[in-house]
Amino acid sequence: MCKICLYNNYWYIKKILKLREINKLCIKDCNNIINIPSMTNIILLTLVNCDKLIKLNNLKKLKKLFIYDCGEILNINNLSQLTHLKLSNCNGIKTINNLNNLECLEIEFCHNLTDVCNLQSLINLEFTSCFNIKTLNNMPNLKILKIENCGEIESIYKFPNLRELRLINCANIIELGKLIKLQILSIYKCNKIELIPSLKSLNALEINKCDEIKIIQYMDNLKELFIGKCNNIQSISICNEKEIKKYLSNRSFLHGLSIKEL
Repeated sequence: MCKICLYNNYWYIKKILKLREINKLCIKDCNNIINIPSMTNIILLTLVNCDKLIKLNNLKKLKKLFIYDCGEILNINNLSQLTHLKLSNCNGIKTINNLNNLECLEIEFCHNLTDVCNLQSLINLEFTSCFNIKTLNNMPNLKILKIENCGEIESIYKFPNLRELRLINCANIIELGKLIKLQILSIYKCNKIELIPSLKSLNALEINKCDEIKIIQYMDNLKELFIGKCNNIQSISICNEKEIKKYLSNRSFLHGLSIKEL
């Protein structure tokens, strides 16, 4: 097994890339490299601040790919064996799809990304500050989803195996669908959500600074509840008033609240 890290030396990098035995490679601060050629044995690749890098050629065995500050890369959808992918500040990428072996995907500050779909094996998905992402679908095995500062997403639905959902400062999310296996739900500063629907597998619910939420529907298995600075809630149908008082951050919140006892 051979691991090599290369920094800002284009001619040396060109020679190194011809070595077939390399299986772990890091390239950093190389502004002259345009493409990564076919490397039959590489399994882990890290790219940092390669401003002119456009193309990743046929990397048949690549499992893990981490790309930071490479704004000209346009397409990674040909990397069919990827299991782990992290993208940070890669504004050339617009879609991620059909990576059927991908299990973990983390994306931040990719402002031109609009669609993420058809990821059949994906288990863990995290978005941070991807302002134009609109479409999330066809991820039947997704279990963990975290979305932060993504203003175009309007609904979360069609995730039949989702266990954990965290939403932070997502200004346009209106609706939570039938997330039948969801166990953990955390919502912070999502000011268009009005209703928390009945989520019968939910164990833990945290809602903070969500002023438009009015109704929290019936929950069968809820064990942990935190509600903070949600000033317009009118009805909670999850437990009796005595139980709710254990969890609320502000006891005066109960004034005028309609609580349906089980």
